[in-house]
Amino acid sequence: MNDFENYKIKMTLRSMCAFEQMVGRSFYTMGQEDEDYFKYMYTCLVCNNDDLLMDYSTFLVLIGDKKVAKWITKEFEKLKRYNEQFNALLEETDNKEEASGDTGTVMMTDVAASLIIQHKLDPGYVMDKLEIWEIKPLVQCAENVKHVEMVEKRFWTFLTIMPHIDGKKIKKPEQLVSFEWEKGENKKRAEEDLKNNMTGIKSLIGKKFDWIK
Repeated sequence: MNDFENYKIKMTLRSMCAFEQMVGRSFYTMGQEDEDYFKYMYTCLVCNNDDLLMDYSTFLVLIGDKKVAKWITKEFEKLKRYNEQFNALLEETDNKEEASGDTGTVMMTDVAASLIIQHKLDPGYVMDKLEIWEIKPLVQCAENVKHVEMVEKRFWTFLTIMPHIDGKKIKKPEQLVSFEWEKGENKKRAEEDLKNNMTGIKSLIGKKFDWIK
């Protein structure tokens, strides 16, 4: 591989999916261990060069060469500096996932399949051209569109069957069918209402006790 500097190294959804296939777990569980790091470097190389059919053991031998190791390290440093520009967005979405307990559970392979099959995005763009910072907002946007479509279908179904159901028992579409994300929203709304009510109650009690004093 004397012409190694002519090969491309890029962080893509395809390279993330390949990493997951190699290690059998989510990309988000990738640690700082050399083994994980080397495997991701390997997928970022082989997934972006069609004519490069190299197995992982050969790659490990290759990076034992100081020139190759220096080149790969340099390329990754460039990618790191580029992606760090978008850290604010990535940290914001990561913090939301940590708060909800979702970190480390999402498989990028599932994300890719959802974007391509369910949301009908171009496979070539999704797998090889998506920027790292685009993935989460694009997935969120696609999910929001999906939610809107499902709510609209439920509304029209409700209107269609309204003449044939007991209007006293089912008064709104949400009673016909409740979506998973709405259950979470309803729970959050109920907790906020409870918190506000308790604040009001405490305020009233405080005034009452102040009056007694």
